[in-house]
Order: sequence, then C-alpha cells, then structure tokens
Amino acid sequence: MRFLHKDFVPLRDYLAAQPVQIRKLEWDLRPVEAGSFAFLPWTVKRRAARPPQAAELAEIEQCFHWADRPENGGTAFEHYFHINAPPSDAAVSLSGAVEHVEAYGAPDEFVLCGYPDGGLISVSRQTLPFQQGLARADDWWGPR
Repeated sequence: MRFLHKDFVPLRDYLAAQPVQIRKLEWDLRPVEAGSFAFLPWTVKRRAARPPQAAELAEIEQCFHWADRPENGGTAFEHYFHINAPPSDAAVSLSGAVEHVEAYGAPDEFVLCGYPDGGLISVSRQTLPFQQGLARADDWWGPR
C-alpha cells in the first residue's frame, strides 16, 4: 500500500512514540557518480551503492522538506528510508525494497522516500496508524 504524506506531524509522532530502526539507502544499486554529465551518456560514471546507514528522524524530516525549494526537488531521488527492515548490510534498491515490503513486510516495516512535488511516499504491506485517511499513491512510481 502506498500513501502520499503532505503533513509530517502524524509520521513524526508515530516514529517518535516507539523504538524504530531507521536505515538510509540509495535509490539505485549503481547510482551516477558525482561529476558525471547526464546529457552526455558516454561520460556517465557509476559506482556501487553504499551499504545501509543508520539514520535519525531529523533526516526523514529533512527529506520531507527537500522539495520546498524547486531547485532541490531532484534530490528526492537520491535516498530512501527503510523502517524496521530485516538486518542486513547489503544495499537494496528502492524498487527491491518496495517489492519486499509490499509482499513480505513485517507489520511495522515500511519504506519512506521523498516525493519530488513535496512530502513523502510511504509503502507498507498493511495500513499503519499514520497512513489512515491519506490519499493512496498506487499510481506512483514503481512496481505494484
């Protein structure tokens, strides 16, 4: 299930009310290396994705506000957050995490990523308390 969050308060309250493990990962397994020019495809250099990093609630809030300034909207495509993910040191692409969570996710496991028009998208296997009453985002990017 996918939901669009335009208000950070319910999500913040949910994450602050209980112990959660927040992991920050990169969208792609082979992201474009800094300094590459996307308009010249033969010059694009890629690197292996970094392993998951522990993250804090403040980083999720920062992601929520990335698109507040239009020039920062593209940064929403760099990282995502996997909440209460199974323990692993392996990098997982956003599409892989979404597939896992929707098919096999634990009751308190979900994915959060920035939405380029502002806010966040959350993905979970079942509706969580902070998702109730929100607009569904099933037509958003990714497998379904």
